[in-house]
Amino acid sequence: MQTNPPFFRMPIEIKIVFSDASDTVIRMDHFRNNQEFNWTFIKQPATCQFDPSNDIVLKQGSTTSGTIYGKVWCGAVSSNWNESGNWVPAGVPVTEKVLIPNGVSNSPVVSDNGLSCGGITIGLQASLTIQPGKTLLVNGTLLINNH
Repeated sequence: MQTNPPFFRMPIEIKIVFSDASDTVIRMDHFRNNQEFNWTFIKQPATCQFDPSNDIVLKQGSTTSGTIYGKVWCGAVSSNWNESGNWVPAGVPVTEKVLIPNGVSNSPVVSDNGLSCGGITIGLQASLTIQPGKTLLVNGTLLINNH
């Protein structure tokens, strides 16, 4: 019991579901405002859910969460989307959400058919080119940051 605290200290849970459909629940001690948590996993996270069991009865605050990108374009080898070395971590995306940031030396170009990803965020002043007659299946949200 806490009497009129400026902050209500409590345990919180986050459920992480990985791209292989396995999951884990992380329990943390939330002890101050604007607290940040960072984790490193050996598997690719796909989603995260705050308070998965609905244990928090009164929710009058806000939760800020970021997007988990499975692949980030670096363009280290070429502009070829289908080149493993152009992605961090290495490997051509299939179901992962991808980020194409600005400031890379080679912007991605799709020059093959049959390519896909789980969603795309294109950063401000970044670009993605899909050559005529070629396709890229986006199984999620396409976000173009143009301002």
